[in-house]
Amino acid sequence: MKGLGKKLSVLCVLVVSAVALIGAAQTLWFEDLKQSVVVSTATLDAKIVCGTNAIDNDGVDINNDGIGDLAIADIVGYPNPNPLKDIGTSFGVQGPPPPSGGDPHLYLISISDGYPGYAMDCEMELRNQGTLPWHVENSTLVVSKNGVPINTYTWICNGTNCTWGDISPTLGGPGHSEVYVELVEDPTGCQVHTRFATSLILGINQNAAENAVYTAELSFSVNQWNESDWNSCGVPRQ
Repeated sequence: MKGLGKKLSVLCVLVVSAVALIGAAQTLWFEDLKQSVVVSTATLDAKIVCGTNAIDNDGVDINNDGIGDLAIADIVGYPNPNPLKDIGTSFGVQGPPPPSGGDPHLYLISISDGYPGYAMDCEMELRNQGTLPWHVENSTLVVSKNGVPINTYTWICNGTNCTWGDISPTLGGPGHSEVYVELVEDPTGCQVHTRFATSLILGINQNAAENAVYTAELSFSVNQWNESDWNSCGVPRQ
């Protein structure tokens, strides 16, 4: 009898322990933890704006003969008539935004009634319209006459400015260009947070043909600051 009672006692203890474990599993405390990350991206947007010191991009005549208020030393050889005669006419138009079919990154400068010795100075700005700093990766120039590119001269940048053609407002014949284009400060490699100011000069030389249409298409490529091949103005990354 004593042996049977001992076995029963052991079985009872095991049953009680199993019930206790089941209760513990059903009353376990818990928490759900969550972490959310919100990323807002920046905007990269560049724009060309052109005007003069006196007239700022309002479509009014910005012409000048013989470079006008630009220091004559900047282009040695162009005449500086006195008194100044406003014979040629130049004006700027910002490209209309889509969906009207225009290009918001285009700025058009139009010159009419030009002649040898006429020069136009566009006080140009490359503006950062977005929130992300960018570098001017490169600039290119295509000069055409009546829609046909002129390949006689090369766009040359010397670290300070870029020029196309030679300065020959009163000289004609072989070896002289028909028009002259100068970007007074080369923006290549420069990082732009707000704006980069330079001056674009277009001069008409003696070799220019009458009743002709010349176009100088100056284009800039920009890239986000951390993907650029440049450290700063004119200084490439190693």
